[in-house]
Amino acid sequence: DPPAYATANLFFTSDFVDMSATSMPNWHGWQHNRTVYKIQDGLILVMDNATSDKTSQPASLIWHLTGNGETIKNEMNLNNGRRAASMVWTESDTPFISRQAVPTNNTYLRSPEWELLYTSESNDVLRTSVAFLTQEYTKGDFDLAYIGENRAGILANWSFEESETQLLHNFNGKYVETDNL
Repeated sequence: DPPAYATANLFFTSDFVDMSATSMPNWHGWQHNRTVYKIQDGLILVMDNATSDKTSQPASLIWHLTGNGETIKNEMNLNNGRRAASMVWTESDTPFISRQAVPTNNTYLRSPEWELLYTSESNDVLRTSVAFLTQEYTKGDFDLAYIGENRAGILANWSFEESETQLLHNFNGKYVETDNL
């Protein structure tokens, strides 16, 4: 559920994918839009797009996570001993991501163990995408790649044995032009 200060702009479900689009207008001077795709059987894609003309600091986004936290290249292992899970981001975002352990806090039932901070290259635009892989999606190969000018879109591709899932997300509502899809 989005927080009270967010607006649910679109929500639909189908046999293959569920999708929601939310926005937070004027969140400390930012317009933040988030689209979430839940592919049946264990793949969740989160696309964040935020803009502001009132800031002089780089835009940032923090993920609060649990699991063992082992990070290899552009993937963080979120296994907790009971089930396999991981978080994947684009390789091009890797230099802008930092990870830090969070002290244990018994206030909450499931206190986060890790904070993953993404800091944008830009002061006025934040565009980033992550995937959470669970169940069968933890097997096989997964890739996220920005396409088009100024990260206009993102292509998600997962393959395992003879199965493949692809999703193209457009950040700006216009056509994404590219010659390598």
